[in-house]
Amino acid sequence: MNKNQVFNTFHKRALQAALRKWWNLELQHFTHPIALTLTLKQCIRVSEGFVKIDKIAASRNVSHFLNRVNKRVYGTSSRRHGKRLSCLPVVEHDEVHRMHYHLLLDRPGRYTDAEFEALIRECWQKTAWSDKQIYYQADADEGWISYITKHSTKSDFDESIDLGNCNLPRTAE
Repeated sequence: MNKNQVFNTFHKRALQAALRKWWNLELQHFTHPIALTLTLKQCIRVSEGFVKIDKIAASRNVSHFLNRVNKRVYGTSSRRHGKRLSCLPVVEHDEVHRMHYHLLLDRPGRYTDAEFEALIRECWQKTAWSDKQIYYQADADEGWISYITKHSTKSDFDESIDLGNCNLPRTAE
């Protein structure tokens, strides 16, 4: 290994450790954390042929999905007052695996898991790039954070965290 490879390996591991520590602290402020995996279509048909998914289109699609969910959960307060569900999103993609998102999402207490999963599925299916594969698991924990912050299946770990769609829990100070 040359010096650059050693530095890159160290950098990735340090970033991963810091991210895991930070998100595990944030997890304590989630009331009903759920693990969610959303799979994206790899291409869609347009009038000129086909368009292949990229990280920008994937992020916009997840943003559209989260807007739909937040609108259903909070009504007009989602736009007027910026009320949004707490969300920690990670995109994964490599040569072997389809592009997909892992999210740590906070289920509102007024919904049962069955009701919220149905809402998630309905909102996801209304996005342009949604694929049918959805994984929903209640009671997400540190194991889920370790899983979604793994290095494998991420073409670029530094850019796999979707900060544009990240919404941290609001904590009392």
